[in-house]
Amino acid sequence: MTFLSMATWQVWLMSGLTTAIVIWLFFLKQRHPRFVVGSLILWKRVLENRQTESWIERLRRLISLLIALAIALLMMLALGRPLLEVLTGSQREFAIVLDTSLTLAAQTSTGSTRWENARLHARRIIKTASPGDRFLIADTSGVVVTPTTIDPKVALATIDKMAPVTVSPRFPEITTSDADLIFISDGVAIHDVPVNTQSISVFEPADNVGITAFEVRPVPVNPLSYEAYLEITNYSPQTKTVTLEIGGREQAKLFRSIELDKGQTSRQTFELSAFDGGEIQARILVEGDSLLIDNTAFAYLPSRRRLRVALVTDGNHHLETLLNLDPRVDLVTMRPNTFRENTDIDAYIFDRFITTSPPSKPVLIFHPTSASWASSTSNEVEVDGISNLNDQYLIMRFVPFTDLSINKVVHLDIASATPVAMADETPLIVAGETPERHVIVAFDLNDSNFANTLGFPIFIRNVLNWFTGEVPPLYRQLGTVTVPGTSGYIISATGEPVASSQQLNSTVFDTSTPGLFMAITDNTRVPVAVNVISRKLSNINQSNFSKMNPSPSSEYVPPKREPWFYMLLLAILLICAEWLTYHRRITI
Repeated sequence: MTFLSMATWQVWLMSGLTTAIVIWLFFLKQRHPRFVVGSLILWKRVLENRQTESWIERLRRLISLLIALAIALLMMLALGRPLLEVLTGSQREFAIVLDTSLTLAAQTSTGSTRWENARLHARRIIKTASPGDRFLIADTSGVVVTPTTIDPKVALATIDKMAPVTVSPRFPEITTSDADLIFISDGVAIHDVPVNTQSISVFEPADNVGITAFEVRPVPVNPLSYEAYLEITNYSPQTKTVTLEIGGREQAKLFRSIELDKGQTSRQTFELSAFDGGEIQARILVEGDSLLIDNTAFAYLPSRRRLRVALVTDGNHHLETLLNLDPRVDLVTMRPNTFRENTDIDAYIFDRFITTSPPSKPVLIFHPTSASWASSTSNEVEVDGISNLNDQYLIMRFVPFTDLSINKVVHLDIASATPVAMADETPLIVAGETPERHVIVAFDLNDSNFANTLGFPIFIRNVLNWFTGEVPPLYRQLGTVTVPGTSGYIISATGEPVASSQQLNSTVFDTSTPGLFMAITDNTRVPVAVNVISRKLSNINQSNFSKMNPSPSSEYVPPKREPWFYMLLLAILLICAEWLTYHRRITI
């Protein structure tokens, strides 16, 4: 016999003390009070009858004592939660791993999901286990790995809190070598399973058509026009009729109906001239679709407004050529000696020139001369390329600087600006918000090869986007979403705040449904399109359990009772029996 709540020596010590206390109380009860009487003649016959019945009295006392001891010891032993291997079997340890891949959200023919069936299997294993069995619960997302517990309620509560997630799945490392390893899965996302694993299949073929690609992109012949590119794949065992829907928030929708054979992929484009910009949602409608989360995807349509830019320079072939080739830019070229601010200008670019006071519009400055508002001086220093790049800043996103060569730079005071590129301790590029957004490049394009690198047009595009507040959208997968920048917060497309946290120079938030979000960072709105686009996920019938019959899910199974329950029940029955025999004068 083993005990769960106490050590064995503690149980036997408490049992011995209980026995001693019960015997002492029993004989204390049997002591008769003494009375002084004048004569025993009247009591002679009573004493004679008592002597003839003494063996019956002794038997009654013995039975009463045994019943009292049995009641007390049963209650005492029940507190130790004993286990009898003859009744409960030997103790076992189970490591139950549930596949929490998003494919388990697919519905089955019974109307329940694969996940609901998987959870039902796990609950049945725990409920039918013997008292004293130990359980470890884990999942394939790396979120849940519980300590081993003997309390089935704890294990069941853990399973009830679990759900399919979009984290890339992997089989967890189970350190308990003696445990019975049980894996409950549909066999779609996880293929590498330890050889000693008992697999329980919840796979059942199901219909699914999913969006496997979606983006908004400019039309090559007219970069100010945009189109939506949509890719849909039919992973169902039969042909499906699919209705495509492209729409913006509170804008007209575009519809198209197509027919897809088994395994067929269709690529469709939609012209978006009827949309003003902002959120674009793609949705597919399919009858009998079992996985709905891949039927919706989001993208962001940039504004098509042209930008009027004034270039102030004595002549810069690189800048003039690049800006003239940009279809979004209406370029106005000025000489420094004729410069006047114009209310029609959206942004300025100063080349080896700077005004005595800051302009009223955003400005990009190359090699500024001394100006107090720009925190620059005429002192020049020699540098050897870029050693520190802050690519978390929007204007530096996707800008390569691997082959950059610079001769001399002017000294910049970074007290009122943020350095985004450094050469050791020397700022090369800084950005500021006040009085207007401005970016200062400390070197002359003619004294570097920056204008001849691949990163130069990307840098100019990023700067102009930042000036107008129009930045390229970020595309992320469903689940935990990371956005560069720690000074930001997240809102939904409708403007509602979204819970987020700051981690490792990034803003992090979680979402379980696709959508378009806005990351507000450095006074800039960064669109974040979160989707669940994945060919591997949408192909819910590509299972290594496809040749395995799904294990039948059972109904609710009442949990087994531990021996302490029956000990307490027997103690209660003995108390009732003792009460009944006492009042019938069978026991004392």
